[in-house]
Amino acid sequence: MSIDVPVLRYSTEEPDPRYSVLGGTQIDTNGRFIVRGVHGVGTINGTHFVTNAVDLAKALRLYEEEPEILGGSIRGALTIYVEDLRSKTFFILTDPLGSSIVYSYVKSGEVYCSSSLRNLLGILKNNGIEPRKSLAYAAVLAVTEFGGLIDSPYVDITALEPFHFLEFSKSGVDTKVYPLCDEIFGKIQGYGANIAVMRQQVSADILANLKAASRYQASSHICHVSGDLDERTLLAGLERSGYRQKYTLHTNAALTSEGTLNSRSLAGSLKMKLSRYPGHEIAVKPGNSAEDMRWRFHETFGVLCGPASVGLRRADSVVLAGGFGALLREPIPVSNTVNEKELFDESKLLELCLGEYDGKPGVLRELLGPDLLERCIHKLRDIVKSAKKFCIPNESLPEFLWLYTKGRYIDGESSRSMSEYSHRFDPLYTPWVIPATGNYSREDRRNNFLQLDIIRDLSEELTSLPFNKSVRVDEFFSAHPQIKQRNFQHAQSKLDLHHFSLSALLIQPEQVAILEEHETESRRLGLPARRIAETDEKRQRVLEMILEIESNVIGECFVRDEVVKRFKTRPRWVPQYRLIERIHGGLEWFLE
Repeated sequence: MSIDVPVLRYSTEEPDPRYSVLGGTQIDTNGRFIVRGVHGVGTINGTHFVTNAVDLAKALRLYEEEPEILGGSIRGALTIYVEDLRSKTFFILTDPLGSSIVYSYVKSGEVYCSSSLRNLLGILKNNGIEPRKSLAYAAVLAVTEFGGLIDSPYVDITALEPFHFLEFSKSGVDTKVYPLCDEIFGKIQGYGANIAVMRQQVSADILANLKAASRYQASSHICHVSGDLDERTLLAGLERSGYRQKYTLHTNAALTSEGTLNSRSLAGSLKMKLSRYPGHEIAVKPGNSAEDMRWRFHETFGVLCGPASVGLRRADSVVLAGGFGALLREPIPVSNTVNEKELFDESKLLELCLGEYDGKPGVLRELLGPDLLERCIHKLRDIVKSAKKFCIPNESLPEFLWLYTKGRYIDGESSRSMSEYSHRFDPLYTPWVIPATGNYSREDRRNNFLQLDIIRDLSEELTSLPFNKSVRVDEFFSAHPQIKQRNFQHAQSKLDLHHFSLSALLIQPEQVAILEEHETESRRLGLPARRIAETDEKRQRVLEMILEIESNVIGECFVRDEVVKRFKTRPRWVPQYRLIERIHGGLEWFLE
């Protein structure tokens, strides 16, 4: 929880340069370290599940390893703050993949650092500093659906790169690389090399994560499922770990969806319960979709419109989610017409970020201003340089890009922000997936060979049970004819529709006129008529907001004429609705 998250300040302005710890807590472990704060949820040393400073202090009671070894052992979106009594220094240790993002503000001989934007902004304000919101971040988030090409939602606040940690001493603030990197990146040896060894490392991390989370004392243990490969990987791990029966499965998908039906069949085979209870409480429900989006942006201070919302209430539940499972597949789709030997430079990576829209690649770049596009290119150039520093082969740059952007700013931020309301954790988090994925060809990754191999390593039985029709498994089973596919043998598990949450206070919904034309569009697109009516209002509001923002500011981030052209008429297909909602939400947050 962010209440335990300090802000580190280092000043060279004073006669005696020093660092100070602002906020947080202080717990003596009677050993090498003093615990000063925790942000997020994760495991350390492969054994301890950490959700707060007390958990961390217990885990470090007999710990004598170096701080960089401790930080390298973190799994999940977790940042820990410790004083090292041996070296008289202070460390901000975040998970190796950097999914619990650490932010820094540097100005006039002072450095402020914290993983909590809320606390960082509060301390800066107390010191007379109020960073401006970044329209550039909001624009890129709206168009690409993720952050990372711009570091943070606030001007002059930067993000620590993955695989790094911070050390504070009297002599200054040092940014250092985890020694774990030498071991991980040294194992990338090309297709087919060390496949079994790398898979074993990935499976070992997943099992250690699941065992640590399952041993943690909580009122309930929930596993989120959706009928996809991440669900199957989690269940295979729970089956292997022996903790399967401790969990209730949760799905929020439609009752008749393929994913729900598959999850019910799988739960029946494993004799597990399936419920609508997500593991957190809902205290207040917003009155409309615009308010809902505003609450979600507010919760992350503009980083993400994710699952966390100011309307939630905390529950004592361990919640397993499937974050970082995408790295076991092909996280950023690459056209099968792209030659594997073809170089991925910053321009090609930008095309991957923008994806396809209206059936055409690169269309969305027409919305972004040339200055902002150049900033994105510059950031991608830095990511390419970082990849080269770690000896990442060019062919694996799309996966490295996903890690720097979607992995941190969606998967990581989703779980870390939800740690305010439950003990949410991603057991599929493992840095060993980087060399593992590099040992599979792109075609094999596209056909899910790595993830299906991991599932098979964990549970042969769950590999043989039916998958969703939308999941690509045919090529894998053709390559492994010895695996005998079976049908589900047990009745589907009943879905408990009772939600155990407290009765939520519903803010009176704002009235929106639903016309016959909205009903007609609803039937054509399969969207609620209310959503179509609300989108009409949002389109109009976007056109008003881009006039409220100074022309030079809006011009740096958006091509105003393109936005006006696209927003003057009602959208014709679902992705257009989503784009309107994202741009509306981003602009509302920026102007709030």
